[in-house]
Amino acid sequence: MGARENPTVLNERLSIHTAAAAAAQWDELSSRHTELSTLLKGVQGRLGLADPAALDALSGGVVGYSAETILSGNVPVPSSLAGTEKGTEVNKLTATIVAKTYEGAGSEQVAACATVLRGDPSGEEIVDAFVLVGQKGSLIDTTTELVAGKAGTLVPRDGWWDALTRCLGGCGSTCLSAAIGCPKTSWQIFLVCLAGRCGLCVVKCAACATCDCTWWCRVGVGCCNH
Repeated sequence: MGARENPTVLNERLSIHTAAAAAAQWDELSSRHTELSTLLKGVQGRLGLADPAALDALSGGVVGYSAETILSGNVPVPSSLAGTEKGTEVNKLTATIVAKTYEGAGSEQVAACATVLRGDPSGEEIVDAFVLVGQKGSLIDTTTELVAGKAGTLVPRDGWWDALTRCLGGCGSTCLSAAIGCPKTSWQIFLVCLAGRCGLCVVKCAACATCDCTWWCRVGVGCCNH
C-alpha cells in the first residue's frame, strides 16, 4: 500500500485578542512553561531594573493573536512513531503569538515574545520564547533577537525574526505595505497594526518560523526557519 497523502487545509480562522486576554494567555503559558518567566528576568536585567514591579511600570501593553487551521484529515504519522504516545492524531493546528512590550532606555523598544504551536487532538505543543529589541521608528531594520541565557541574562540568537519577515514578503503586496506603513513607534502599536492589516498571514508566518519541521506541524504551516 502506498504512502498516505497529506491532508489539505479546510478552514483557517484568525483571532486578535484584547490586551487583557493576551495577558491572561501569557500567565497561563508561564504556569506551564518556566522559560517565559526566565525570559522576563532577562528583560528586567537588560533594562537594569531592581524587581518585577519596576519592569511592569515600563509595560507598553500586551499583544496577542492566534490562528486555527482545520485540516481535511489526520497528518500521516511517521512509521517510527506509529503506536507510540508521540504518534497520535493531529488534524487541527493552533498557532499563537503573545508579546509583552516595554519601553527601554532612550529609543529602545523591547518585546518579550512567546509563540506556541499546538496540534490536536494529540495535544502536541511547540513553544518558543525570545525577546525582540528595536529602535523607535525603525523597528524592522534595527531588530535584534535574544533568548534567555545564564543567571538572568539575554544572549543573541538569529533565525525567528528573519524567517518571519521573509515569510511576510511572500504574502503579497498587502502584507508588504502593512509592514512598511504601520507605525513603528513601539512594538505594541506595530504588532497590533500588522495583525489588523495583514491578518492571518502574520500568525501563519509566526507558526512557520516556530515549527521545527516536526511531522505534525510542517504539513499544516511549513517550517520557514529550518
